[in-house]
Amino acid sequence: MDTRFPPPPKRISVPLYPKRAQFAFRKISHPDVLLREVISTKLKVNKEDILFAESGSNALFVYLSQYKNTTPTAKLNIALPAYNCVEVLDAIISAGYHPVFIDLAEDLSISDDAADFTILHECDFILWPNYFGPRVRNEIILKKLVKNNVKIIFDEAQSFPLMYEKIMPQIKLYATVVLISFGHNKPIAGSGGGALYAQNFKPVYTNKQAKVSIFSWAQDQFNTICQKIQLHSPPFHKLHLRNRSVFYDRLDNLLNDQRRKVHIMHVPINFMDAYCAYRNILEMEKNTCRHSQDYKDLCERSNMEKTNVDKYIREVINFPSIMALAMPSSERYELLRVMSSNNIQTTWYYYPLNKITKNKNYLSQKTECCNKIAASVIIIPFNWYHSKTQKRKVLNILVRLTSEVME
Repeated sequence: MDTRFPPPPKRISVPLYPKRAQFAFRKISHPDVLLREVISTKLKVNKEDILFAESGSNALFVYLSQYKNTTPTAKLNIALPAYNCVEVLDAIISAGYHPVFIDLAEDLSISDDAADFTILHECDFILWPNYFGPRVRNEIILKKLVKNNVKIIFDEAQSFPLMYEKIMPQIKLYATVVLISFGHNKPIAGSGGGALYAQNFKPVYTNKQAKVSIFSWAQDQFNTICQKIQLHSPPFHKLHLRNRSVFYDRLDNLLNDQRRKVHIMHVPINFMDAYCAYRNILEMEKNTCRHSQDYKDLCERSNMEKTNVDKYIREVINFPSIMALAMPSSERYELLRVMSSNNIQTTWYYYPLNKITKNKNYLSQKTECCNKIAASVIIIPFNWYHSKTQKRKVLNILVRLTSEVME
């Protein structure tokens, strides 16, 4: 598996994520109240059952910690696909749970074998992400998990707020928890923060709840932006280890050396993150129709279906919230290089969690599909917040590349 970071463009003309998500701002007295109203309307749930935090993973940590402390019979196992976010895993371990890694089906859903593995190892929960946009989950597998007392966490970080009516009945019937994120690399393209919905969940706060001041927020925001710039732009990622700095050009080497993030308290969402999330949800709704048409044009002109480039986003309802293309692993870096030479910023998503050295002692199913997805996926900038000119540039390169593949 080629784990090299994408080569950086000399001058970024088409960024992956919008710069304006960071500091565009006007005064609103209580953006968290407005955001809560929007989320409860989208999910058709009670406002009181929504918990805000500095990230979706922090909200998950709060929920799992409280569940463990109030449920003496908890087995403390939680199943999740190995193709997943490191921060989610850190939250699970911080809450005192043991991760059980499972494989995905080729359409990025939970397979029947993975459900059986989850049940066999008596998992309290299974985390089921909706990758790259809203999808309808397999009803048979959902019923099997519920029948065997496995609680289902619907991870909608990559689909909210594109929550179409087809998904709502499944949330009502099967979801114990719904996770959403307002991060810069998520559909909302905000500045950070996240939320969790759980019916009748009343978080018990202690003196370990963090208070976010405007000064601590400004420092955190600066550090976060620096980290984002390092991770998604250069071919080298810098990691500070005590009194020295180490540069990495491969993701697996970085993850093997990186310390695990430990959650110890609930950190509330800050004012700016709440405002950006609220503003971007409203703006996204206005641009949905236009972007849906742009995506149809992309599919038609680039012949994605014939070349199977769209196999990871084919099951997404309407249009993907994250444009993830499938490339042969041997050709992926070359496509990243071509995009970079045309000043287009790209990346690729997760490295399999069960392949990271510090995670190898945890239970794991054979994860052939997860490994294949991680080795072949590429993320390109083509979203609702990109301009017509930026999308046209990406489209022209894709048309050229896919025509070469078909020849």
